[in-house]
Order: sequence, then C-alpha cells, then structure tokens
Amino acid sequence: MPGEWAGQLEGDLKTNEAFTQYATLTDFAKAHLEATGKLSEFDGKVKALEGEAATLKANSIPKLPENATDEQKTAFYQALGRPEKAEQYEFLGKDGKPLDTPLTKWAREAFFQHGLSKTQAAALNDGWNAQMEQMVTNYEAGIKAATDEAAVKLKAELGDKYDASIELTKRLWKTHTNTDFDTVFKTESGPNRYLMARVMLHYAKLTGEDGSPHGTPGGQTKAEKGQIVYSKTPPVGSFS
Repeated sequence: MPGEWAGQLEGDLKTNEAFTQYATLTDFAKAHLEATGKLSEFDGKVKALEGEAATLKANSIPKLPENATDEQKTAFYQALGRPEKAEQYEFLGKDGKPLDTPLTKWAREAFFQHGLSKTQAAALNDGWNAQMEQMVTNYEAGIKAATDEAAVKLKAELGDKYDASIELTKRLWKTHTNTDFDTVFKTESGPNRYLMARVMLHYAKLTGEDGSPHGTPGGQTKAEKGQIVYSKTPPVGSFS
C-alpha cells in the first residue's frame, strides 16, 4: 500500500508511482541510495571506457592517404617503428659484431624506403643469416661429396700408384710454377683439382718427368707407358 508519508508531498507528487510504491520514507531513502550507487558505478565505467578510447585513439595509426605527402609518409612510418635514418638499422653478423658491407648498405636503404621497423629489419637480418649459413653448409657438403667422388675415381684408375702419383703432381707443379699445388687449387672443386692432377700426370709421361733418376744422362729415364716410378721420397698422400 502507498505510504502515508507521500501525503506530505505537493501536488501530483502525492500520487506519483515513483514515490507511492514505497511503504515508508525509509524504504524510499534506501532505494534512492541504491540507485545513486548504481549510477555512480555506471558513471565510473563510462569514464574508464572513455579513457581507454582516448588512449587507443592517441596510440592508433591512421590509414595512410592514397595521395599522401612525404611528411605524412614520414609520420606514418615512424609511428610504425621506422628509425629516423636508414643508418640506424642494425645488422649483426654471426659473431654479434655490426656488419657494414655493400649488401647491408642496400638493405638499410631498401628497408627505410619501405618503412620497416627496426624490429622487422632485425628479424629479416637473422633470417637472412640463417639462410646464408645453410646455403654455405649445403655448398661445402656438395664440394666434399664431389671431391670424395673424384678421389674414388682417380684411386680406382691409379690403384697402388695413387699416392705416388699425387706426390708427383705436386712436385711437377712446384717445379714449373714455383707455387704450391694445394694452395693454388684449394678453392677449386674436387673434380677440377683431380682433373688438373690427370693433366699433370699426362704431362709427366709425355716429358719423361715421371721417372726416377738412375744415373742416366740428364738424370732421368722414361717410365714404361702408364707407370709411375717417382721415388725420391715417400709419397705424402692425397690433396688436403
């Protein structure tokens, strides 16, 4: 039942349901405090949301206009994390030391032009280093496989004359070029190195330089066809 306290109100307020639903003035006061508390809580949430929205707006990066000016592009890329200058990109080698090569110079300029952040540039650098390291590993493995295969073929051809033949090749090369065979051909692939060994051995047979000195005129004798009898010192083995 409507509380008698509502009769103290003036005019239409006496019969307004907003007040007459409360039996006592105390009930009305309690309801008012509860509603006020909920409003304050709601108002706090609204203000928090407004603050978050303002923060998001302040930290947001607007879409770059289609016909953006250089100034707009600069602001846009810097907001994405691009350094102020291309030289500020850091590229480190496997040893952790900074790299400064024609390739890194190109990369800095390209990354800067396309607006990459320093984090993105570092990630690409790490990925590139890993890829190059794997390529080198694969290349070296391929060279070793080719070298091993060439050595096996030459050993099969020369049999027990292999070590002496390799020693003869080295000595003959040294005699006519005054350079070390292994040093000169250390960067060559296995097949090329053993091809040169075949050439030198063939040259030795043609010139008679595959014979050991036996006190004959000129200090050398012709070896029988297809034989290697060089024996000044024990053979030293295959190419290293």
